[in-house]
Amino acid sequence: SYTAAVAAGRESGVDSVLATYLSDLAWLELNDEQNAAAAVAAVEAIALYQRGGDERSALEVGAVLACVEASEGKAASARRRLAALTAAAGDGGSESAAFVVLVAEARVAEILGELARAVDIRRRTVKMAEGFAQAGLLLAQRAQLARVLDLAGERAEALAIAREVLPVAERIGRGDVVRDCRRILDRASAAPIGSFPSG
Repeated sequence: SYTAAVAAGRESGVDSVLATYLSDLAWLELNDEQNAAAAVAAVEAIALYQRGGDERSALEVGAVLACVEASEGKAASARRRLAALTAAAGDGGSESAAFVVLVAEARVAEILGELARAVDIRRRTVKMAEGFAQAGLLLAQRAQLARVLDLAGERAEALAIAREVLPVAERIGRGDVVRDCRRILDRASAAPIGSFPSG
């Protein structure tokens, strides 16, 4: 477990190792909606990365805090943090950091109920993921686009993406993507497209 990994990282005394485990833990906790735990892990990881001079990694895990702030209803604070992270990512010239921040921006928009904006940003994360040449990453972003399209009532496109992505995700063992696609398809089988709002 990541809790054990973090403990091992502390015992190692190597900041970079511990920071990596804490960063992974922060994202896992965020995905499980454990916002307080996510924030604690992210703050410690950021401090460790910065102490080691790894500003790019510090910036990337900082995106967790923006998502936590949005989840806590602190919309203005989340937007300010995202703006600062976006500027820093641009200054640093890191495509990885820019991508992570953009993904966080999509999550924040969704949390705040700005579904049209979330869809637009997810389209951009899909485009960016295409440039990284990582099949699993691209599948995950396409599944997230389908999921937010579904939430926004754009059922036809959501279903088309889910049907295309699902068999590939099953083949390469991406359980998270499989789960999201099946949820979309299950909703389709439970009710006709016309029964959902279009906007």
